[in-house]
Amino acid sequence: MRERLNNARLLGGIGALLMVATLVPLAGKLASTVAWILLAIAVYYISKEYDDRLMFNYLVLAAVLNVVAILVIGGGLLQALISSSTGYTQSMSTLFKGVIGGVLVLLVSAVLFLTAFLRIAGYTGRPIIKVGAWMAFVGSILPLPFMNSAIQVAGWVCIGVGFLTWEPSYTAQ
Repeated sequence: MRERLNNARLLGGIGALLMVATLVPLAGKLASTVAWILLAIAVYYISKEYDDRLMFNYLVLAAVLNVVAILVIGGGLLQALISSSTGYTQSMSTLFKGVIGGVLVLLVSAVLFLTAFLRIAGYTGRPIIKVGAWMAFVGSILPLPFMNSAIQVAGWVCIGVGFLTWEPSYTAQ
């Protein structure tokens, strides 16, 4: 138990801080993938120790919905390109539907992510994780260019610091 929570602390902290690297072109995609894997392992360990599978399920569902949103937006774009021969209005309507559908899926994903990390903050007793989760959530739904990235980065730093400074109590199940 002690080792699993210590691993969760370390993996969660590194994964959250690695999310900051997603802003770097090209390397950011690899960093994001590695960060999500590390965070998923950390959340899995915490969910096992505290016998709360919901936080892990929320995180996995949020990741799956991110992929679904990309596919919905990409499908709308592809369909708009294919239907561009039928007219500008038709193709723009199709593109708009795809983007709106993708954004709605991303919003649900952001809420699930927030819920997972609020649960983690409750179990760890680290309010900085709660603050970071809210910052990452607000940053993900803000339509302001660059400002949303700055808020998300600050949120991920808070989550990372919360994990790395957490001293597990080992009173878990």
